[in-house]
Amino acid sequence: MNTFMKIVFLALAASTSTSAYSLKGAKQLQGAASSEETLEAAASTQSTAFQMNDLKSKANLVTSLVSDSTFSRAAPLEAAASTQSNCVPDERPQIQSKSGHKSRFRFNLFESGAECIGPNGRVYEFGEFERVDNSSDCGDLCVNEADSSLSTELRGFNYECNSRVCQCLYDESTLDDDTSRSFDHSNYLTRTRKGKDSIRNTSRKNGSYCFKLVGAELFEEGLEYFFYNSS
Repeated sequence: MNTFMKIVFLALAASTSTSAYSLKGAKQLQGAASSEETLEAAASTQSTAFQMNDLKSKANLVTSLVSDSTFSRAAPLEAAASTQSNCVPDERPQIQSKSGHKSRFRFNLFESGAECIGPNGRVYEFGEFERVDNSSDCGDLCVNEADSSLSTELRGFNYECNSRVCQCLYDESTLDDDTSRSFDHSNYLTRTRKGKDSIRNTSRKNGSYCFKLVGAELFEEGLEYFFYNSS
């Protein structure tokens, strides 16, 4: 091989080697760029995940705060409703008389958080029972434990939840030494004027419930008793 041909051969070999190295370098650069893009995409995905988790945490916090706030407002209302339910199991109790002249007395809750007073703005004459569990028991005591002669004079009753005191209500000058003995306490001896006539007004008093007598139904035995004693 002559000298010229050797030079040409060496030149081609050098050119081929340089091209190979250049192609290899380009592929490396392309691979590095692709890796960088992959890392950036992963970092972006991770950042988005962190942001989503942060938003979820904030949403849960807001939900919790709203729930707690709603509960804090609802709890007193539920407690109050529960208290009234225990004190007043029936807003329209019907009490069966156990006396010889059978009858049924119907009461309606006239007002909550108040005590009954007469149309003249004065408290009624009352006979009082202590340690009474609820308003329905109070009505039963006024009908069946008070002196039987008082049943036709009854106007209604007050029941106080906190003190568990039951007051059977009558017009002024209804009670006396004999009829008041069936009660634990009475105000008939006090010198102040008292209420008269049907219950129409109330006076605000927390924990107290005013019940009005709205009717009395006489059964056949009661009618016989009524007419016999009226003749």
